[in-house]
Amino acid sequence: MRRRILIAALGAVVALSGCAPQPSGGDVAGGRWTDATLADYAADTAVVGTISGRTSPAGQATVGMTFDLETLVDRIEIACFGGGTAQFDVLVFADNGATSDVLDVDCTGVPGSIAYDGFLTDVTRVRFATTRHDRAVPFTAAAFGQAFERDEWQDYFEIDGADIHARSRMSGGFGPPGAVYPLMWRDGTLDPGLHIVRVECAGPARVFATISGDTSVEPHQDPIAITCGSRTEIGVEVVDQLSIDLDSGGEQGAFAVEIDPED
Repeated sequence: MRRRILIAALGAVVALSGCAPQPSGGDVAGGRWTDATLADYAADTAVVGTISGRTSPAGQATVGMTFDLETLVDRIEIACFGGGTAQFDVLVFADNGATSDVLDVDCTGVPGSIAYDGFLTDVTRVRFATTRHDRAVPFTAAAFGQAFERDEWQDYFEIDGADIHARSRMSGGFGPPGAVYPLMWRDGTLDPGLHIVRVECAGPARVFATISGDTSVEPHQDPIAITCGSRTEIGVEVVDQLSIDLDSGGEQGAFAVEIDPED
């Protein structure tokens, strides 16, 4: 059985507390099961992190999985061994808040799983808290997804909120090595009329912008070449939604876009 609670934002970091007891010398079967399960995960290229521990009859046992790379997670597996059932509280810390799930697992060695709708992006850590009130049993957990080097360009154009004077602004990077993608941005909150779009970039020699203010027609113009290292202003007539696509041609780099209605 699984229950999900979505947490939009966290006011403070939750510290890990407690620890799972270590396997006893007599738990030979459980130790062999743990070693074999972790070995299987180590051979799976879709696994981005693993952890193991033991439940505690004295109370809740808590362990944590942390990530040094830019990590995307789309599924978590949890298994335990030794009979009976165990309950796992799973808290995933990501760039857009945190996601909490409760998973009840039969301790047969067959994993239960939590699948997420799309990737949870920039996951920094996962906390596993397990509750089982009878004898201790071993458990393993694995996170599945993708891991990349962090995007060194992500904060290149970041400025303090008090210094933003445009009606709308966004900035960031095109992605870390091996995961560079075009930017696609849609804004349906702007009033109809002429707007000025200001584009800056760094990294590549240039990026290509496709901009439209009307969803009922395809953009009639070819992509606009934006020279990086300078600011380019583009006028666009907004009918219902402003669409901006920026393509760096697969190169790493940074962008900043500001939008203002024409005075």
